[in-house]
Amino acid sequence: MNLKRFFPKRYAAVLLFVALFVAISFIIRTVLLFFDVASLDLSFGRLIALYLNGLFYDIIACSYFLIPFVIYNLLIPDKIFNTKVHKYISYAFFVISIFILVSTSVSEWFFWEEFSVRFNFIAVDYLVYTTEVISNIQESYPMPLIASGMLVASLSVFFLVRKHFNKSFGNKSTFLERLKVTAVLLAVPLISWFTITDRTLEVKGNAYCNELGHNGFYQVFSAFLNNELDYDTFYRTASNEEVFKNVRKLVETPNSTFVN
Repeated sequence: MNLKRFFPKRYAAVLLFVALFVAISFIIRTVLLFFDVASLDLSFGRLIALYLNGLFYDIIACSYFLIPFVIYNLLIPDKIFNTKVHKYISYAFFVISIFILVSTSVSEWFFWEEFSVRFNFIAVDYLVYTTEVISNIQESYPMPLIASGMLVASLSVFFLVRKHFNKSFGNKSTFLERLKVTAVLLAVPLISWFTITDRTLEVKGNAYCNELGHNGFYQVFSAFLNNELDYDTFYRTASNEEVFKNVRKLVETPNSTFVN
């Protein structure tokens, strides 16, 4: 299939965003890989599986992210879409979207540094209890400097790809043409919703590979829906025998006798 013939030119920005999403996800995955490479039992086969699994989840995550933009592209007629005002509004939303990608990647770095996993239900808790988390982050990191750096990086990426982004404008498309593309682009998240989980693709026997093979956006979304966390993985535990032994020491009195 000739993609250029199937996708009207106004979808150039959508396809560009997919490419940026995959590229940025690849970069953060590689950075995290080298950050903890000493902990990985990494053969060539596992390395390939890690990146293929990662590409799969990146595309699934991106398909969810694009839903509002795909619907918007379908509904807005050419006479509005191709105006100069709409073009600059699109610039703003595109820069915001890039900023979200960049800031999420930076957040993943700090989250990985703390927990050695991609986003999970702990990250969801962070989004719920924002007051405490934001205060802690402001005390621990130079946030104005980091935020400024992320904004500069986002704007730099936008100016690098603006020429390709502009291909979306000044073109004609019919509603039927846009409907066909919309059906394809929405089919991906729809099918994924019913068939894909965070355990669909896994590298057996290597938790680090499985974590790196995931996508941060997808993991947050999955954690929010499933509302669960493996307690034993993230919290220190002891055997029941040891716990009861310690409890007895704490509650016993000189004349007490335990009957069982």
